[in-house]
Amino acid sequence: MSTKVSAVAANSDPQNSYTANGKYLIQLEQVKINTKDSLLNLLATVSDNSLQSKNEKFMTQFYLNHIFQTQFIYSQPETDSLFYIANLCPYLGGKAVYKARAALRWVTDTLVYDDETTCLISSMRLKEEDNAGATVQLIGNPFSKNSMLQFSAALQEKGIVKVVSLQGEIIKEEIIPESTISLPLTGLNLPGGMYLIKIYTKITTFNTVKLVVQ
Repeated sequence: MSTKVSAVAANSDPQNSYTANGKYLIQLEQVKINTKDSLLNLLATVSDNSLQSKNEKFMTQFYLNHIFQTQFIYSQPETDSLFYIANLCPYLGGKAVYKARAALRWVTDTLVYDDETTCLISSMRLKEEDNAGATVQLIGNPFSKNSMLQFSAALQEKGIVKVVSLQGEIIKEEIIPESTISLPLTGLNLPGGMYLIKIYTKITTFNTVKLVVQ
Protein backbone atom coordinates (compact mmCIF):
# COMPACT_ATOMS: atom_id res chain seq x y z
CA MET A 1 0.00 0.00 0.00
CA SER A 2 2.83 2.37 0.88
CA THR A 3 4.45 1.67 -2.46
CA LYS A 4 1.34 2.78 -4.33
CA VAL A 5 1.09 5.96 -2.27
CA SER A 6 4.71 6.90 -2.88
CA ALA A 7 4.27 6.27 -6.60
CA VAL A 8 1.25 8.56 -6.76
CA ALA A 9 3.10 11.16 -4.77
CA ALA A 10 6.05 10.97 -7.13
CA ASN A 11 3.84 11.33 -10.17
CA SER A 12 2.04 14.31 -8.69
CA ASP A 13 5.27 16.12 -7.91
CA PRO A 14 5.29 19.47 -9.78
CA GLN A 15 8.95 19.12 -10.75
CA ASN A 16 8.38 15.71 -12.30
CA SER A 17 5.30 16.98 -14.10
CA TYR A 18 7.20 19.97 -15.46
CA THR A 19 10.02 17.74 -16.70
CA ALA A 20 7.60 15.31 -18.36
CA ASN A 21 5.69 18.13 -20.09
CA GLY A 22 8.94 19.69 -21.23
CA LYS A 23 10.09 16.44 -22.82
CA TYR A 24 6.71 16.02 -24.49
CA LEU A 25 6.82 19.54 -25.96
CA ILE A 26 10.34 18.96 -27.27
CA GLN A 27 9.26 15.70 -28.88
CA LEU A 28 6.20 17.41 -30.35
CA GLU A 29 8.32 20.17 -31.89
CA GLN A 30 10.67 17.57 -33.35
CA VAL A 31 7.73 15.74 -34.90
CA LYS A 32 6.53 19.01 -36.43
CA ILE A 33 9.99 19.75 -37.84
CA ASN A 34 10.34 16.25 -39.26
CA THR A 35 6.85 16.45 -40.74
CA LYS A 36 7.55 19.82 -42.30
CA ASP A 37 10.80 18.54 -43.83
CA SER A 38 8.96 15.52 -45.25
CA LEU A 39 6.25 17.74 -46.73
CA LEU A 40 8.81 20.08 -48.28
CA ASN A 41 10.57 17.11 -49.88
CA LEU A 42 7.24 15.80 -51.13
CA LEU A 43 6.27 19.19 -52.53
CA ALA A 44 9.53 19.34 -54.45
CA THR A 45 9.01 15.94 -56.05
CA VAL A 46 5.27 15.97 -56.81
CA SER A 47 4.49 16.94 -60.39
CA ASP A 48 1.27 18.56 -61.57
CA ASN A 49 0.77 16.67 -64.82
CA SER A 50 -2.41 14.92 -63.69
CA LEU A 51 -5.46 15.68 -61.57
CA GLN A 52 -4.30 13.38 -58.76
CA SER A 53 -0.83 14.92 -58.60
CA LYS A 54 -2.29 18.46 -58.67
CA ASN A 55 -4.58 17.54 -55.77
CA GLU A 56 -1.70 15.99 -53.85
CA LYS A 57 0.42 19.08 -54.42
CA PHE A 58 -2.33 21.36 -53.15
CA MET A 59 -2.88 19.27 -50.01
CA THR A 60 0.87 19.18 -49.32
CA GLN A 61 1.07 22.96 -49.54
CA PHE A 62 -2.09 23.20 -47.44
CA TYR A 63 -0.51 21.12 -44.67
CA LEU A 64 2.61 23.29 -44.80
CA ASN A 65 0.49 26.41 -44.40
CA HIS A 66 -1.29 25.03 -41.34
CA ILE A 67 1.13 22.62 -39.67
CA PHE A 68 2.10 25.03 -36.87
CA GLN A 69 -1.38 26.45 -36.34
CA THR A 70 -3.41 25.45 -33.29
CA GLN A 71 -6.55 27.00 -34.77
CA PHE A 72 -7.72 25.84 -38.16
CA ILE A 73 -8.73 28.99 -40.01
CA TYR A 74 -8.81 28.55 -43.80
CA SER A 75 -8.85 31.27 -46.41
CA GLN A 76 -11.74 31.33 -48.85
CA PRO A 77 -9.61 30.08 -51.80
CA GLU A 78 -8.36 27.22 -49.60
CA THR A 79 -11.90 26.35 -48.55
CA ASP A 80 -13.11 26.41 -52.15
CA SER A 81 -10.28 24.10 -53.24
CA LEU A 82 -10.91 21.73 -50.33
CA PHE A 83 -14.60 21.48 -51.22
CA TYR A 84 -13.72 20.82 -54.85
CA ILE A 85 -11.23 18.04 -54.05
CA ALA A 86 -13.38 16.51 -51.31
CA ASN A 87 -16.30 16.10 -53.69
CA LEU A 88 -14.31 14.31 -56.38
CA CYS A 89 -14.58 10.58 -56.97
CA PRO A 90 -11.64 9.09 -55.01
CA TYR A 91 -10.69 6.91 -57.99
CA LEU A 92 -10.35 10.07 -60.04
CA GLY A 93 -9.01 12.51 -57.46
CA GLY A 94 -6.68 10.16 -55.59
CA LYS A 95 -5.77 10.01 -51.89
CA ALA A 96 -5.96 13.80 -51.65
CA VAL A 97 -9.77 13.46 -51.70
CA TYR A 98 -9.71 11.83 -48.27
CA LYS A 99 -7.15 14.35 -47.00
CA ALA A 100 -9.39 17.22 -48.08
CA ARG A 101 -12.37 15.65 -46.34
CA ALA A 102 -10.36 15.24 -43.14
CA ALA A 103 -9.28 18.89 -43.30
CA LEU A 104 -12.88 20.03 -43.74
CA ARG A 105 -13.99 18.08 -40.68
CA TRP A 106 -12.06 20.59 -38.55
CA VAL A 107 -14.48 23.31 -39.62
CA THR A 108 -17.69 21.35 -40.27
CA ASP A 109 -18.96 17.84 -39.68
CA THR A 110 -22.19 18.17 -41.66
CA LEU A 111 -20.84 17.29 -45.10
CA VAL A 112 -21.98 14.06 -46.77
CA TYR A 113 -20.21 12.53 -49.76
CA ASP A 114 -22.06 10.32 -52.24
CA ASP A 115 -19.11 8.49 -53.81
CA GLU A 116 -21.28 5.95 -55.61
CA THR A 117 -23.10 8.62 -57.63
CA THR A 118 -20.04 10.83 -58.05
CA CYS A 119 -17.89 7.98 -59.36
CA LEU A 120 -20.66 6.83 -61.71
CA ILE A 121 -20.95 10.31 -63.22
CA SER A 122 -17.15 10.61 -63.46
CA SER A 123 -16.96 7.25 -65.23
CA MET A 124 -19.56 8.36 -67.78
CA ARG A 125 -17.69 11.62 -68.42
CA LEU A 126 -14.39 9.79 -68.89
CA LYS A 127 -15.99 7.44 -71.38
CA GLU A 128 -17.39 10.40 -73.30
CA GLU A 129 -13.91 11.95 -73.36
CA ASP A 130 -12.40 8.68 -74.58
CA ASN A 131 -15.00 8.47 -77.32
CA ALA A 132 -14.58 12.09 -78.40
CA GLY A 133 -12.96 12.12 -81.81
CA ALA A 134 -12.93 8.30 -82.06
CA THR A 135 -13.91 7.90 -85.71
CA VAL A 136 -13.32 5.47 -88.53
CA GLN A 137 -13.27 6.40 -92.20
CA LEU A 138 -13.78 4.12 -95.21
CA ILE A 139 -11.18 4.80 -97.88
CA GLY A 140 -12.21 3.48 -101.29
CA ASN A 141 -15.97 3.66 -101.48
CA PRO A 142 -17.60 2.20 -103.61
CA PHE A 143 -15.87 -1.01 -102.62
CA SER A 144 -12.69 -2.12 -104.41
CA LYS A 145 -9.71 -4.37 -103.67
CA ASN A 146 -7.95 -1.32 -102.21
CA SER A 147 -10.74 -0.35 -99.79
CA MET A 148 -9.69 -0.03 -96.17
CA LEU A 149 -10.84 1.31 -92.82
CA GLN A 150 -8.78 4.19 -91.42
CA PHE A 151 -9.05 4.91 -87.67
CA SER A 152 -8.57 8.39 -86.25
CA ALA A 153 -6.20 6.89 -83.65
CA ALA A 154 -4.67 3.50 -82.95
CA LEU A 155 -7.00 1.16 -81.08
CA GLN A 156 -6.29 1.01 -77.35
CA GLU A 157 -7.48 -2.60 -77.24
CA LYS A 158 -8.56 -5.30 -79.64
CA GLY A 159 -11.99 -4.97 -81.21
CA ILE A 160 -14.40 -6.55 -83.68
CA VAL A 161 -15.42 -5.35 -87.13
CA LYS A 162 -18.73 -6.53 -88.58
CA VAL A 163 -20.03 -6.12 -92.11
CA VAL A 164 -23.83 -6.16 -91.89
CA SER A 165 -26.55 -6.08 -94.53
CA LEU A 166 -29.36 -3.53 -94.26
CA GLN A 167 -31.56 -6.42 -93.11
CA GLY A 168 -29.26 -7.03 -90.13
CA GLU A 169 -27.52 -10.16 -91.46
CA ILE A 170 -23.86 -10.41 -90.44
CA ILE A 171 -21.89 -10.95 -93.67
CA LYS A 172 -18.42 -10.98 -92.10
CA GLU A 173 -16.96 -10.69 -88.61
CA GLU A 174 -13.28 -10.22 -87.86
CA ILE A 175 -11.07 -9.53 -84.84
CA ILE A 176 -9.13 -6.25 -84.97
CA PRO A 177 -5.77 -6.41 -83.14
CA GLU A 178 -4.82 -3.79 -80.55
CA SER A 179 -2.91 -0.76 -81.92
CA THR A 180 -4.51 -1.13 -85.36
CA ILE A 181 -4.64 2.16 -87.24
CA SER A 182 -5.86 0.88 -90.62
CA LEU A 183 -7.60 -2.31 -91.75
CA PRO A 184 -7.84 -3.52 -95.37
CA LEU A 185 -11.25 -4.94 -96.34
CA THR A 186 -10.29 -8.33 -97.73
CA GLY A 187 -12.16 -11.57 -98.30
CA LEU A 188 -15.42 -9.87 -99.21
CA ASN A 189 -17.47 -11.24 -102.08
CA LEU A 190 -20.58 -9.11 -101.94
CA PRO A 191 -23.45 -8.62 -104.38
CA GLY A 192 -24.24 -5.05 -105.35
CA GLY A 193 -25.96 -2.95 -102.73
CA MET A 194 -25.33 -1.04 -99.51
CA TYR A 195 -23.86 -2.50 -96.32
CA LEU A 196 -23.01 -1.24 -92.86
CA ILE A 197 -19.59 -1.60 -91.21
CA LYS A 198 -19.66 -1.55 -87.41
CA ILE A 199 -16.69 -1.44 -85.03
CA TYR A 200 -16.93 -2.67 -81.46
CA THR A 201 -14.49 -2.31 -78.54
CA LYS A 202 -15.07 -2.35 -74.79
CA ILE A 203 -14.04 1.24 -74.16
CA THR A 204 -14.67 3.13 -77.41
CA THR A 205 -17.75 3.65 -79.56
CA PHE A 206 -17.14 4.28 -83.25
CA ASN A 207 -19.38 5.69 -85.94
CA THR A 208 -21.10 3.27 -88.34
CA VAL A 209 -19.72 3.37 -91.90
CA LYS A 210 -21.81 2.78 -95.03
CA LEU A 211 -20.20 0.57 -97.70
CA VAL A 212 -21.40 0.71 -101.31
CA VAL A 213 -20.83 -2.28 -103.59
CA GLN A 214 -21.45 -1.74 -107.31
